[in-house]
Amino acid sequence: MVGDIRGHCIDRKEKQSPGGLSHLSVIDIGSSDASSYCARLFGGFGVDVQKIEPRLGDRMRPTAPVTLKDQSAWFVFRKFNRSITILDPAEAGAITRLTALIEDCDFLIDGRDVDFANCPFIDAGRPPLDGGRVVDFSMGWAGPSCTRIPADLGADVIKIEAIQNPDLGRGVDRRPAVIEDKMYEGAPCFCNMNLDKSGIRPDLTRPRGLALVERLLAKADIVVDDYPVDFLPKLGPRCDVLRALNPRSAKLSMSAFGADSIYRDCRTYGSTLERSSGLSGVVGKSDMSPVMSHVAFGDAIGSLNGCAAVLIALVCARYAGQGQLIDLAQIECMRPIAAPWFTIHSIDPMSPKRYGNRNPQLVPHGCFRCAGEDNWLIVAATDNEMWQRLAIFIGRRDWAVDASLNAGEARRCVEDNIENAIEASTRTRNADQVMFELQSVSVASGVARHPIDLLQEPPKVARISAASRAPCHRRASTAIDAERRRVGLYTIRAAAPTLGQHNSEILMGFSSSLIAMLQSRRERHRRNDNALREKLRKSVSSG
Repeated sequence: MVGDIRGHCIDRKEKQSPGGLSHLSVIDIGSSDASSYCARLFGGFGVDVQKIEPRLGDRMRPTAPVTLKDQSAWFVFRKFNRSITILDPAEAGAITRLTALIEDCDFLIDGRDVDFANCPFIDAGRPPLDGGRVVDFSMGWAGPSCTRIPADLGADVIKIEAIQNPDLGRGVDRRPAVIEDKMYEGAPCFCNMNLDKSGIRPDLTRPRGLALVERLLAKADIVVDDYPVDFLPKLGPRCDVLRALNPRSAKLSMSAFGADSIYRDCRTYGSTLERSSGLSGVVGKSDMSPVMSHVAFGDAIGSLNGCAAVLIALVCARYAGQGQLIDLAQIECMRPIAAPWFTIHSIDPMSPKRYGNRNPQLVPHGCFRCAGEDNWLIVAATDNEMWQRLAIFIGRRDWAVDASLNAGEARRCVEDNIENAIEASTRTRNADQVMFELQSVSVASGVARHPIDLLQEPPKVARISAASRAPCHRRASTAIDAERRRVGLYTIRAAAPTLGQHNSEILMGFSSSLIAMLQSRRERHRRNDNALREKLRKSVSSG
């Protein structure tokens, strides 16, 4: 699962049972990787998940990698913590039975390939998290990306950047020209990850700064940080303080290895997490050393898992009335990607087979050169009918009618020949044109695009504006942002905050008496801590 969700954050002995959401039910219908993993997350939080499967079986059952007994490690991993109901669509009453199951559940996860174009949009009149507050201590990519999702959903997200250590997403260039021109305010990564947030810059080394932040924490529904385990408590906002200020708040700690790991004090980035997760050992070709993607997957995947966990904690707070400490180890968020290979390797001591651009189940599946410099097209055949259409497209009708090539494993024997034939048909042609032609005959394909390509607005590619003006700084925009503006759905409310932009607006309204009370409480906690340390010192000395 995505870390360890615990009870009240001060007392680690008050653990919740795994069935924290056992009062909810999910129906999982269809078969896709995304919907299966989504249902698995629900099951991990105790939700009653019921998988609807046809009599012939889920298409994922034979998915590679497989064990020595031809059991799919992927299928086993994705289907933990759920029951399976067999429904044959051809049987009388099947639709009535399925309808009854869906009407009786809380959530329907639909992985079928169906057109939802005619489904009505449900407008509640305001964003789902409108009125909620998030205090965001994080920096970089993982934490800010996690808290941007609640911001997108309407929450009031207040970003805390200490005077001494602003968000490293602003860049680490400290040359005078960069500082004088405030170039750090326009860092694209920072601007993208921190849309719709407010920003303050307290001095967390001073009692007044800590007292002001504690005032914010008292009304926070969610508190997030992505620092090493003991970093933030050293500055002051400890779990016991959070619990006293707001017993219902959800505290998400997104360290690299988690509080209970022997590596808890290690510092990492997304790229080093990828290495530590084992993923680099199962990607790339078999004759290559371990390969890193050079995209910090650890950050992106950790942020999505963290957001899912903290939103679940909000649901728990609503039903149980108590807060949560979510000790999320980002390394654990990465491991599910390589989990099937862990399973296989635990059974068979041989190193897992590595496929490069190929796929353990689909043949062909690869990346093929097109006309121009460094232009590539990804092509895959997901079933026999698609393979036949692809064979005809590349001028090999004889392959399309050859019954001996109907199975993917049979095509594996001539995979080199198939790949050479595909590349012969793409090498001298425009990648976009070939993609459109393949898609027109229902063959899975997509251009491997460079980021700069997305600014040129080619046909059928979502429009992206390179940059738009916002107060004090420029910010990059994304395809999702452009689409949200187009349909008017939860549109962007504000650009990313400049450093300390909302200090006056957020902090200066606190009364001096309130600040004095918070400072007094902090001094009391400090004296108690000193007394406890002295007691422990004497105990050790006498022993």
